[in-house]
Amino acid sequence: MGAPMSLLKLKTRFKNGAAYLEDVYGGAAIIMALMTPIIIGGLAFGAEVGGWGNDKTQAAECR
Repeated sequence: MGAPMSLLKLKTRFKNGAAYLEDVYGGAAIIMALMTPIIIGGLAFGAEVGGWGNDKTQAAECR
């Protein structure tokens, strides 16, 4: 019995154009989509800088 009532509420919300302004359920997906390349780039940069330090250390040991 609960499903038809919720479907009716959903239909009335979609008919009302202002319902989109109150919808916040997709916000986390949008933030993750925008932040994922930045996080991966930061990790890659950190690995690169770590590699530079490792190369300097190994070069100093060989002398």
